[in-house]
Amino acid sequence: MGCKFMKNNLLGIKVPIDKCTSGMKVISDVKDEFGFILTVSGTILNEKIIERLKNRGIESVLIHNKDVEGIFDLLDDESEDVNFMNIEIKPSTPEIDIESNSVYKSSLRIMDKIMDQVKDSGKLDVKKVKGIMVPLFNEIVSKNNILYCLEILKNKSVSSYSHSVNVAILSGLLGKWMELDKMQILNLIEGGLLHDIGKYKMPINIINKKEYTESDMKLLEKHPILGYKFVLRMKDISIDVKKIILGHHENCDGTGYPFGIIREQMSLETRIISVVDRFDNIYARNNNDSDNINIFTALERLYKEEFTKLDYQPLEIFVRNMLWNHIGRYIYLNDDRIGEVVFINNMAKFKPLIRVDEGIIDLSSEDKVKINKIIQ
Repeated sequence: MGCKFMKNNLLGIKVPIDKCTSGMKVISDVKDEFGFILTVSGTILNEKIIERLKNRGIESVLIHNKDVEGIFDLLDDESEDVNFMNIEIKPSTPEIDIESNSVYKSSLRIMDKIMDQVKDSGKLDVKKVKGIMVPLFNEIVSKNNILYCLEILKNKSVSSYSHSVNVAILSGLLGKWMELDKMQILNLIEGGLLHDIGKYKMPINIINKKEYTESDMKLLEKHPILGYKFVLRMKDISIDVKKIILGHHENCDGTGYPFGIIREQMSLETRIISVVDRFDNIYARNNNDSDNINIFTALERLYKEEFTKLDYQPLEIFVRNMLWNHIGRYIYLNDDRIGEVVFINNMAKFKPLIRVDEGIIDLSSEDKVKINKIIQ
């Protein structure tokens, strides 16, 4: 027989799209011919997703083995379509509860303890930081569930450190989308967790302010240097992560701080963190913004306001993947209608095509109709 079921090693089987059924779990990103991600790893298929993948020319997807045992009798044992895939998933540290899908909350809880210790005693527990990194890495690499990440971002956690965890998660995802190696992705996650550590070496009344004076801003602009000096002699933190801490507010055009360096003087990891850091400041931290911030408006603002300051390659990949992951999602329009995102036009990427009961709306040709909210 051409197909042997290896229970201990098998994680997935490539299943023809015509044989897929609702409830099956995808364990690898599904991309179209241009490299756009249509469905992320970890997605549970339903009829609508399957039909959308068929329409985009997808012939097969990698399905978790627990969902496909009953499909072997539908497939020819000698078929080349039956391909097995091994993925090594390292066990998480005991402090992180992956099984209950609470990696984010667990990370926040541990970051609270880590940063409180930094403020109280001036000591950083690097081992605990790395204890967060491994589960986040596994979550990103094995599931890559961007929609889940977006939902936790929108919860606007009361934790002072949610921004750092948000940046760690999305930077790791961006590193995965850019096909970086494992060490680079781990550096991005650690850099995201620690990029603002210099702020916690500053007076508490400055950190907690919602509005800053000019003198406050000058003081705040020192936090990359304070953070870099704080970790400089810590041997367990790599030089790549230290560069992220020092350079995450630099701009490619030389207008950033603390040194005003340009793109060629910034590491790739630093340029990636800068994209995600600014996105999170727009999307997840605009609690009192008079504008209605949703994923499309946040990405549009990031693109328009930071285009000359950020590295184009990670910015473009980040924006493209975030938008394309919203195809198939339901939204509220500002006229109270409910619609479904069906297509992203690259010529007007922030104004997608929306299917409503009456037909298709092209938001790029509508002045008054806008997306009000992404439905949970």
